[in-house]
Amino acid sequence: MDDSGHKSYVLATGGAGRSVLVCPALAGRVMGTSYDGEPGTFGGWIDVKAFQEGINDIWDNWGGEERYWLCPEGGQFGLMFESLPNTFDNYRVQDGINNQAYEVVDTSNQGDSLTMRAEFEMVNAARTRFRVRSTRRITALDESPCVLGSGDGVECVGFQSESMLTNIGSAPWTKDTGCLAHWHLGQFVLGPRVIAIVPYRQGPFADPPIRRDYFERFCIGGVMPENRHSVKDGVALFRADGKVRTKIGQNRSRALGILGSYNLDTDEIILMQYDFYPTLEYAASYWYEQPEPYNGDCISLSAEGPDKPGGPEGRCYELESMSPALLLERGQSFTFRTRTVHIRGPRRAMAGICRGHFGVEVAALEDFDRRSS
Repeated sequence: MDDSGHKSYVLATGGAGRSVLVCPALAGRVMGTSYDGEPGTFGGWIDVKAFQEGINDIWDNWGGEERYWLCPEGGQFGLMFESLPNTFDNYRVQDGINNQAYEVVDTSNQGDSLTMRAEFEMVNAARTRFRVRSTRRITALDESPCVLGSGDGVECVGFQSESMLTNIGSAPWTKDTGCLAHWHLGQFVLGPRVIAIVPYRQGPFADPPIRRDYFERFCIGGVMPENRHSVKDGVALFRADGKVRTKIGQNRSRALGILGSYNLDTDEIILMQYDFYPTLEYAASYWYEQPEPYNGDCISLSAEGPDKPGGPEGRCYELESMSPALLLERGQSFTFRTRTVHIRGPRRAMAGICRGHFGVEVAALEDFDRRSS
């Protein structure tokens, strides 16, 4: 990345080469993690073509384990379609979250964290203008409570992001004209036996365990094949192999503050935990005018795949977390935190972690893999 003119920073944890690569010049992105240090295993998906071709006025999809966006995406207060119909042809990512360079304003003495900042403007479909200051602190991690008691041979690397958004405009953000919300999106490499996992709260709730509102836009024919996903016993499973394009969301009433994936070929877990506020309202990002614009999702999961029969397979899948809708007064700020952790180790230890944090047995993932292939 330095060769392409985008200065990057390596955050070291002090543990056996475990490190995190951050690129403030690319809209404050976390590009990836490594268990071993250069040239060891690199987590996260990178779009090499984007670096070769340069700036794109639709969306610079550089990739990375966490890009920082703002939402809602679509609807009457959406940020990605101006005031046009919510279709792929009209999709545009605004400069503030597409290619805005961040300035590094602080680094830790230990070299395990940095803080970066940028100011920019966003405009929503209702033509409301938002002047914001975005401050992001990224801290490298080489340990996690998720691996306590797992035994020998278990490795862990990850990062915590703390994103603070400040309203530096002249007016408060209101429901009537729309507001903003933090949106952390991680892109990861697809695999033939990667299973994405979304646990959900069981019980008699009005909202479903997962929201299928995106199927009409993302899935061929508007429907996701039944064998490609499973929703039962408190866990939703999805194949992340690039063969089917899809996207789902989860309402705050069913969320548990965690999502992730398990690679059955490598016995590696990617685990995302995020600040979760079940009593607050979330901005709805669906691609249509919404009757309840503040009954949206707190997480999303998407996977690339063909956009038409016989089309090219996908390249990555995304784990995404969102903050509540930010009804900020002038000068007011709100901080949103996400932890993204990679864990690998012997199958027996990984099965215990999977059971303890996702609520599903690895044997059940193997069964789903066989039935959905």
